[in-house]
Amino acid sequence: PKPQKSDSFKDSQTFGFSPHTAQQEGLIVPRIYGRNKVNGNIIIGWTNPSAQLEPMYGILGLGQGPIEGIVANTIKVNDQQIENFPGITTYERRGLIDQTAIFASEKIEYRPAREVLNSEGAYTWTTPDNNFDSLEITLNFGDFYQHKSGKRGAFNLSFKIEIAEHDSGIWYTLAYYAKSVLQREFVTFLSTGTYTGGSPVTITNGNSYDIRITKVSADVNVARNKNYLELHSIREVVSTAFEHPELAMLGFEAVPSEKLSGSFNLSCEVEGRILQVYNGSAWVLEYSNNPAWVIVDLLTHPVISGDGSIGDPYMIEYYDGIDLSRITPYLADWYAFAVWCDELVNDGEGGTEKRITFNGIFDTEGNLWEAINQVCSISRCEVFQEGLNWDIIVDQTWSAAPVALFSAGNMISSSYKREYLPDADRVAELEIQYLNAAQDYVLTPASYVNTAIDSITKSSIKGLGITSEGQAWRTAYYELKKNEIIKSITSFETDVEALSIKKVDVIFITAPWRSGGRVVQFVSPNKICLDRDVTGSGADTIAIRMHNASTGEDKVETHTI
Repeated sequence: PKPQKSDSFKDSQTFGFSPHTAQQEGLIVPRIYGRNKVNGNIIIGWTNPSAQLEPMYGILGLGQGPIEGIVANTIKVNDQQIENFPGITTYERRGLIDQTAIFASEKIEYRPAREVLNSEGAYTWTTPDNNFDSLEITLNFGDFYQHKSGKRGAFNLSFKIEIAEHDSGIWYTLAYYAKSVLQREFVTFLSTGTYTGGSPVTITNGNSYDIRITKVSADVNVARNKNYLELHSIREVVSTAFEHPELAMLGFEAVPSEKLSGSFNLSCEVEGRILQVYNGSAWVLEYSNNPAWVIVDLLTHPVISGDGSIGDPYMIEYYDGIDLSRITPYLADWYAFAVWCDELVNDGEGGTEKRITFNGIFDTEGNLWEAINQVCSISRCEVFQEGLNWDIIVDQTWSAAPVALFSAGNMISSSYKREYLPDADRVAELEIQYLNAAQDYVLTPASYVNTAIDSITKSSIKGLGITSEGQAWRTAYYELKKNEIIKSITSFETDVEALSIKKVDVIFITAPWRSGGRVVQFVSPNKICLDRDVTGSGADTIAIRMHNASTGEDKVETHTI
């Protein structure tokens, strides 16, 4: 498969020049392979205003689990180490089926931020939802009375909070009293709480509610003196400890400070999916970034239980994709490819690294086959179906003997074609963009030139899954080398004899105008009869394709005439 072009990841939250923490419904739940930086999506978030502070709580969805986990000391806030921000507590969940909840309840917060004036009468706000168990109502009080001397003076503010089932017209008073205010502050009222002048209000899940705020005190807005009342925020409380099974998460509690205010961008490095790995003798479930086992995971989509401990090992409950038994008939090919990817090669910086790893995140819309081909495109391999089973081939140096011969004797007449690739169309300079782990996973463009190609043509590809400069260079070099050495493409049509070969087999091809044909008779161990005259000159060599009935395989032998 060809590498992806530049516009293939335009909606990606991670593979781009401005990765960020999102807070949006309808995003793709990412599938994370290998090690990468994740910004996540805030799936739930709320504040708990009290006095002069607004502590923030939330859950960041990272991706589909189970994953190996968050890498130690990699959590960052606004691109700075989290240790630089006092008052932040984090909680990790790896996306297990039976993981525990982070918070005992979750809240959906709305911000009316509406000033309530006595002159305008009561202000009523209606809950958008009806699936909650209780309500939290936060009022914002201020400003303060200021003497001519500059000293602050408190003022009294009377108000009333009422709640009614939507459009019922039956109001219940939650609170009705006067508050002495010295400075701007938040006060939160719970629908289950008991306050002066009111009583708890029963909330029935399934109903929406009207919340009415009345400023009883007269409005004051003169020099150095204003009694301010605002309906700041309302939270619908769901009294359920949501576990979010199979979703890897990062929970957080954050107290605002001088260093933490305004924007809030959270990120961490993650070691991704637990994969089925064949170790040469058995299948095991463990973390891996080997492309062979990434593709197996994409094909089979296993549902994994357990937490990987001795007492609760990982186990496959079932497959959402194909069954593993449809891969095992060609397991030798899959394992050989995995071993080849793990071989150590020069990393270009005086050390070594594995030849090919896949450290990528699938977080855009697409189909399964596109995802598999993306892994293949940076791994020099191709996945294909053999009957009901799946095999894999890799483009590498081959030393296998040809297993078949195609000539005029078994080509369909006039089907032979040879297309030559013009030098001017060959890409001589290739730019590859990849997330550079050495630079905090910044999207990095790198350009490579093959001076052996006489062309000025340029192209660019995106290397999803590549995080090292060495692998980026090897991928670009491989693509440019193909442009250099593949100068023609030969194609032809044949009949049932093609069923004895498959992709990756090495074959002989003889152009129809060359000497070639069929063996029509076996005369003796040293004599055969052909279906046409062959013009020779002395001791020529003949290549013969033969079928071995005992093994069911074809082979090619050469003999001197």
